Amino acid sequence: MKKILRLVVIWLISQMAATAYAVECASDSMTFVDVLSSQFNVPANSQEGTVLWQEQWPSVRFTCTNAKISEEISFWVNPDRLVLGAGVEPAIIFNGRTYTAISGNVGTGVFIKPGETRTFTLSYTVAIIRKGVVPPSGVTAVSSYPMFQMDGAGGLNYQRGLNFRHVVTGGTFHYAVGGCKLQTGSATKAVSLPATPMINTVGGTAGATDFSIRATCDNLANKVSFQFSGPTDPADARQFRNTAPQGAQNIAINLVAPYNGITIPAQGGAAAIREASVSAGTATLNLRASYIRTASPATAGPVSAQAEVTVTYN
Repeated sequence: MKKILRLVVIWLISQMAATAYAVECASDSMTFVDVLSSQFNVPANSQEGTVLWQEQWPSVRFTCTNAKISEEISFWVNPDRLVLGAGVEPAIIFNGRTYTAISGNVGTGVFIKPGETRTFTLSYTVAIIRKGVVPPSGVTAVSSYPMFQMDGAGGLNYQRGLNFRHVVTGGTFHYAVGGCKLQTGSATKAVSLPATPMINTVGGTAGATDFSIRATCDNLANKVSFQFSGPTDPADARQFRNTAPQGAQNIAINLVAPYNGITIPAQGGAAAIREASVSAGTATLNLRASYIRTASPATAGPVSAQAEVTVTYN
């Protein structure tokens, strides 16, 4: 009886191997190694999904063949289901969406049939994002980590050397509880603009006044992002509305960072972010506020506006 069972087990295994899916997908090389050459910080209070590192690949050529069934060519993120490190996980960004291992196969829109050879070009971004609990301290080193395997939707081909893999190596992730906070005098800051004559034209400015805000950071922060928002002017939503009682009509406050001179929109969002590097534990952002005429007619009077700032860092 034992011999019969052994034969049955062997026969089942051989049958499974014969019916396994085995799409083969190659690029210029079967493995591309992306070398990370720097230190990446993982603040404990950073939001899940925050991109800690990413690199875009705008045009990668693939050739797939040897399909056993009709199926869609797919990305398989983290094909070996390995842990990259505490508080981080691999991802790809494809067609504007972010995918991780839990996404399963990520379809490329390219389909292959038995007997076909398909050659196509894809654009994608590999990324490492925040995920889960971040330890209060420590370092994770990245070594030959497979970000994804190009394969068929039916399942992974585990025979190595037949399917393209994008691998990252080098670099370290450093964990820290600390972060950045606005300095005293920056957390609540009053900026006084001078009295000026009436601005004659819509879009004209006057009374430009320079000032700065500063954030104090721990030793792991490299860069601070300041995101602004506030009440918007009804005639020009980019400008900060005059909220002074019995204030000047159709006069608002325009805010810019002198290093690029582009208006910081009061609506907030990505366009309202300005960045500053951390040096000796401090990030300084220089700003300039001006009166701006947003419509006609304009009247004289007091002007007061409020801007809120949100600080993030990496």
